[in-house]
Amino acid sequence: VDRSTIMQNSAIAGRSTLILHSCQELDKGCGDIQDIENGKGSAFKLEKSLWTCATEGAIEYFRIIYDIYSTKFPMLIKVIGNKSKTFDAMDNNLGRSSIMKLYENFANVRYSSNIASHFDTHDLQNALTESVNDFSKPLSTPYDKYMRDNGIRRIICISSYKSSEVIKSLISDIIKAVEDVNAISAPDVINIKHLDVVFVHLQSLNADFPSELEQSFGIDKLVHPCVRVSFYPIYGPEMIEKMNVMSQLHYDLKITTVTGIPMKEEQSTGGSSSYDVQLLHPASIHDSLQTTTSSDDY
Repeated sequence: VDRSTIMQNSAIAGRSTLILHSCQELDKGCGDIQDIENGKGSAFKLEKSLWTCATEGAIEYFRIIYDIYSTKFPMLIKVIGNKSKTFDAMDNNLGRSSIMKLYENFANVRYSSNIASHFDTHDLQNALTESVNDFSKPLSTPYDKYMRDNGIRRIICISSYKSSEVIKSLISDIIKAVEDVNAISAPDVINIKHLDVVFVHLQSLNADFPSELEQSFGIDKLVHPCVRVSFYPIYGPEMIEKMNVMSQLHYDLKITTVTGIPMKEEQSTGGSSSYDVQLLHPASIHDSLQTTTSSDDY
């Protein structure tokens, strides 16, 4: 199986939901053990849990979108498990404290081994169906001035799945929920033109991806006229990088590299070195440059 699954570009979703499943499987170590200096001449070993990798990836995704678009594209985050919780990641009242607030929310709902729990398909089924139903409801007033609803929705569901049969069952539930919503004709119900569902399976570096999931690897297709599904198996330590790439594809972002920026003169050498900076921005900026600047000016 090719672990470096190519993520495809897709339309920007007017509204999104990130679902994180705080289950026993994600309470395991990610397999990347780091030696951390304690400041006293010795070091200790530290291994993050897969749950930490999941939350870091979700925050990276949110951080990029919030920094570039502010609250233009509303995003809800649902954490399900021992302590289920839903919070508005784009709460404009939080301002720049939003990211720190996310860390607090994730810390408060982490899986607890003191509470009997296990992977429960019903948890995910309910969260996915609920998310589809939420998409059919009008946005709260604070968002009205930021966007024009395009009817496109996205769900990113992060967990550790048992088998491809579980994925198939979840897809069936999603399709039924979308059909139920679109069958309603009422002024207060928003039909879903397109729903993009991304399943992210987290795995420790110390373990192979389950053979029961192999049928799901590489899925990236329309499973219904209104529903597209993709599935990405990701090793825990790669989560931040992969969610960064995913955010670029989902929100049509590009990177411009500014090179040769001079640094402060170094006293030891009497000269200065330079460094490069990567700027992440909407892809439309590149289009604007191409129409206003000739190729010779690059």
